[in-house]
Amino acid sequence: AGGVTSLVRLLSRSDAHADAKANAARALGAIAAASAKDRKAAVDAGAVPVLKALAEHAADPYPFQRAREEMRSVAGSFSKVFKPLAQKMRTAASASAAPSSG
Repeated sequence: AGGVTSLVRLLSRSDAHADAKANAARALGAIAAASAKDRKAAVDAGAVPVLKALAEHAADPYPFQRAREEMRSVAGSFSKVFKPLAQKMRTAASASAAPSSG
C-alpha cells in the first residue's frame, strides 16, 4: 500500500514532469489490475479524483483514463455484492415491520 500512496502523491504534485505522471498512472493501473485488494488500496489512497483531474487536463489523457478505469472496477465489485444484500435487508425489515394478520 505504501507504493500506491507514493504514486498518488507523485500524481498530485504540480512540479512533477508529465512523463513521470504518465508512468505513475500506468504503474497504478497495473497495480489495480492485479487484485481487488490492490484496487481498493489505490481507491483509498485517493487515486480516482487525481486521475480524473489529470485526464481532463493532460495533453495525452490515455494513461490517466486507463488507470482510472482499473479503479472503477472496485466500485462495480462492491455494488454487485452490496446492492443485492441491501435489498434483501430492506425486504426482510419491511416484512418484519408489517403487521401480522393473526
